[in-house]
Amino acid sequence: MTDTLITGASGFLGNYIREVFPQSQTLGRNQNSNIVADLASQLDQKLKFSNVVHCAGLAHVQAAGNEDLFNNINYEGTKNLIDALDRSQIKAIVFISTVATYGIDQGTNINENAYVLARDPYGRSKILAERYVKEFCESNSTPYLILRLPLIAGKNPPGNLGAMINGIKSGKYFRIGNGSTRRSVVLAEDVAILIKKWMNSELKPSGIYNLTDSYDPSFFELEEQIRIHFSKSKIWSLPIFAARMIAKIGDVLPKFPLTTMRLSKITNTLTFDCSKAMNELEWKPKKVIESSWM
Repeated sequence: MTDTLITGASGFLGNYIREVFPQSQTLGRNQNSNIVADLASQLDQKLKFSNVVHCAGLAHVQAAGNEDLFNNINYEGTKNLIDALDRSQIKAIVFISTVATYGIDQGTNINENAYVLARDPYGRSKILAERYVKEFCESNSTPYLILRLPLIAGKNPPGNLGAMINGIKSGKYFRIGNGSTRRSVVLAEDVAILIKKWMNSELKPSGIYNLTDSYDPSFFELEEQIRIHFSKSKIWSLPIFAARMIAKIGDVLPKFPLTTMRLSKITNTLTFDCSKAMNELEWKPKKVIESSWM
């Protein structure tokens, strides 16, 4: 699809999406992009594409607490991209969002009808961006997908999953308690395949969708999969009461690997319901713990 534009194609998920659209054009600050531009500034050209997949954005681990930066890149960047599209030519838009928009740290099978309550700069910027995409598409009768993603599994993943892999590889990782906490996760490859399938379909359901692997593995299952993959003999466990004491040190020491807030996230189950995508998009994900993704 030479008439497809991908932003953030040099990023982790963007690379997977670029693979399924090999003839697409790319937009980004990277000099290897077909269109070199900083979305934080207004574009001085009209973008004449039929399909757009907007992956570019600032993740929560990249600029924690910097509200202006999140707003400029995630919201203003999305707004600048949408405003630059040639409305007479655009036929479909995919926007990569996040389950962080829900603004919650624990819960099970949370679906798209839940309120978006994010109060952190990252989550709020994504909420604003979602609304702008939705309003533009609905006012122009343009099919759209807004995909709210949890942890994303793939080669060299960023964020918490990447930190888990690096910790287990280096032997500096401790399991908290028995690792029974569950988390939603999805394969980057599956997300890319779904986007291509939707783009190629004549009937394009529009809306906001959670995408998960529908299984929601426990930390123990993910840790064991990673341990076995890298041929590590054992992961040591840290009792929860000991972890709480150590986390208090992290509350006062900058860059300490464990804080009370992070411990809370590790020990609370947080899963999302992807049945809407299964029913409306024929979403058929593979289980992360049964797949080769590292």
